[in-house]
Amino acid sequence: MTTAVRRSILFVNNFPGPTLGGGEVHLMHLVRGAIAEDWQVSVATAKGSALAGDARAVGADVFELGYSRTRLPSKPGRLRDIAAAYDADVIVGTGFLTNMLVRRAAAGLEDTKVVNIVHTEPDASRHEGAGPLGLGMRRRVDAASRGRVDRFVAISSAVRNALCAGGVEPERVITIPNGIDIATVRSDAGLPAPEGLRVTGPLVGCVGRLAPVKGVEYFIRMAGSLGFQVPRARFVIAGSGPEDSRLREIAYAHNLGDRLVFLGHVSPVAPVLAACDVVVIPSLSEGFALVAAEAMALSRPVVGTSVGGLADVVVDGETGLLVPPADSEALAAAVARLLRNPALATRMGEAGAARAEEHFTLERMVRAHLDLYAELAAG
Repeated sequence: MTTAVRRSILFVNNFPGPTLGGGEVHLMHLVRGAIAEDWQVSVATAKGSALAGDARAVGADVFELGYSRTRLPSKPGRLRDIAAAYDADVIVGTGFLTNMLVRRAAAGLEDTKVVNIVHTEPDASRHEGAGPLGLGMRRRVDAASRGRVDRFVAISSAVRNALCAGGVEPERVITIPNGIDIATVRSDAGLPAPEGLRVTGPLVGCVGRLAPVKGVEYFIRMAGSLGFQVPRARFVIAGSGPEDSRLREIAYAHNLGDRLVFLGHVSPVAPVLAACDVVVIPSLSEGFALVAAEAMALSRPVVGTSVGGLADVVVDGETGLLVPPADSEALAAAVARLLRNPALATRMGEAGAARAEEHFTLERMVRAHLDLYAELAAG
C-alpha cells in the first residue's frame, strides 16, 4: 500500500506588530485552511510578532527571524534552508519585501514553486512619502526578479491590472478577492460598543489605520462641512497610527468638539460599524478594503473613494456611493444624500449584505488559494 506524500508550504511575512494587520489576518486564514487540509505548514515571520504566536497556536511550525537591514542579506539563504528542510512544494511571499526574499530563496530549489500575494497597487507607497527615486528602485528590483514567480495572487482587479501594466504576463496573475468571516462579523456586532462611543444622532464612521494613505484627514474635513448640512450628525474614527496627533489638530481647527470621537485602536471593529448609519472609506489608495466588505455584511451603506480595489467591493449607486479621492466636499455630499434618504441607505445596505455573502466569504477565498497551491504542488 502506497502512503500519500504530505504536501508542504512555507509562508513568509515580516510584520513585527503586537497585533495582526490586515495582511496578517488574511495569512492566518490561509494557515488554518492549509492545516485543516493536512498540509505541512511553516511560517517564517518577525521575532516577537503577534503572527508568530498565533501561527504557533494553530499548529504551524514557526521560525522567528530578524528583518533589520543588516540582517536582510542573510534571509534568502535562511529561507532556502527552511524550505529545503521541509521539502516545501510552495513558498509564499505576503508583501513587497517578503515577495522579493522568496524569489531569491527559491533560486536554488528546483521543485519549489513561488507565489507572490500582492495586497497593494505597486505605487501605493507614494502616499506614505516614498519619492520618485525610491519608487523607481522598487520597480527595478521587482522587474529583475519577477521571472522567478510561478503565480501572482492579486486581491482585486485593480491590483491585477497594475501588475499586468507593469509587465507581468496576464496568465501568471490570478485574482482572488479577500474574504471575511461573515458569521463572526455579525456575531461581534452584538458586543457592547467601545467606551466613549455615545450615539445621539445619525452616526458617520471611519475605521482604519491613521496613516496618510487612508485619507482620514478628508473624513475630518468632510465632518466639518457636513455639520452645516446635517447639524445632528455625529462622527467617529476608530484606529491608531502615526497621523493621530495631526488628525486631532485638524479636528480642532474645524471646531468639531464632541461631535467627533477618536476611539483609538478597536478590536473587533464590528460594534463600531454596526453603530454607524454610514461608513466612510476616504482612502487615497486601497488594494481591497476589508472594512467595506465588513460594513456591507452588516447592511451598512458605504461611501468610499473611487480608488484601487474599492470599486470591486462597493458597487456605485447599488451598495454605496463612490467619489473622487482627496475631495472632502464630494464625501460630504454623498453622506448627506444617504442621511437625508433613509430608504435609499437601507436599500443600499441590504444590497451590500447580499453582495458580501455572494462574493466575499472567507470560505471562497481560502478555497481558491488552496486550489492554487495544490495545482502548483502537483507540478
